[in-house]
Amino acid sequence: MKIHEILKGNLNIDLECLNTFIKAYENRGSYYFHPNYEENVSVKISLIEKIYNEFIHNKLSRWECLYIFSFIESYLLLWDEDSELIDYISDKILIMENEG
Repeated sequence: MKIHEILKGNLNIDLECLNTFIKAYENRGSYYFHPNYEENVSVKISLIEKIYNEFIHNKLSRWECLYIFSFIESYLLLWDEDSELIDYISDKILIMENEG
């Protein structure tokens, strides 16, 4: 899956954790973030821009991009991270959902 290629080296998170999130997302289920990942996630606006550019240049599907953004957004909301970053991701998600 292209998602793993994009995130490799950019988002320090267990890919099994991401796969489980995607399955829950596809099935409209819930997902529990294990507290051990709290210190392993580091997200910057540059990563969000990179992921969005991959979508714009058709290297990621709309759904793959939405999976990634929703995953990151959910994690940031859980740990109450930088609200500017949450707002930025939320805006990108809204734009993409309205395009579909």
